[in-house]
Amino acid sequence: MEMLPVVFLLFVSSTVFANVQISEFFPFGSGTKDTLLHPNDDGSSPVQNISVVFEFFSEHRKQLFVNTNGLVSFKNSISKFTPKPFPNIGALVVLAPFWADIDTSGCYSTCNIWYRESMEPRNTFQAVLITDSKSAFVIYNYNKIEWIASSDIPAQVGFNMGDDIHFYSVEGSRTSQIINLPNLSNVGYPGKFVFRVDLRDIRPAPTPGDPGQCFLKAADIVFVVDMSLSIDIHSLKDLMSDVISELPINDMEC
Repeated sequence: MEMLPVVFLLFVSSTVFANVQISEFFPFGSGTKDTLLHPNDDGSSPVQNISVVFEFFSEHRKQLFVNTNGLVSFKNSISKFTPKPFPNIGALVVLAPFWADIDTSGCYSTCNIWYRESMEPRNTFQAVLITDSKSAFVIYNYNKIEWIASSDIPAQVGFNMGDDIHFYSVEGSRTSQIINLPNLSNVGYPGKFVFRVDLRDIRPAPTPGDPGQCFLKAADIVFVVDMSLSIDIHSLKDLMSDVISELPINDMEC
């Protein structure tokens, strides 16, 4: 079994107890050689070159941007902070774990311990991209959502191809119901969403036992987190085996 490179992307505003615990997130922080996106308002990372092709809506992607306002974009950085409904956002090609007006400019060195410093509403969530350069999956983890909008429009969650046709919007986006993300799921684990994204149509993870599916076994996978740190699947068994064991791979033999 080939190794699956994982592009690890994290947006954090607090660490508080919820359905997907912080301990259940993929490892993050300085110990995993992550790069910190410095505190800012409506900013983004420099372009990030990834070592393997990430298939998104049947198109090859080798670069991405991490944007402060809860978007991962593939063509260019995005400073837009007012979420619009998919697919009505023009040519923006994005993953949206939580598109809202996120401002980290007042955070500085205490970002990782906000929950000890403040009682202000904070959100904690994570997006993970997984691929073997053929099939591609995205995982959204939600630990706590305490605010959904800084204006009158709640957050948009999902994916957009940028062609006004192909998109996927998580139910409740841009409504007050999106605050319930830590209690919702498409894989039976509150706060966790898993999608296959390499095809033209985004597909939620299949229901266990669906006929005609071929599955990748958790015990056969070695993760490469941040494309630099190898973590054996056994050390993540409790975290991911419930999800990875259910991901269909088209080119595997049944």
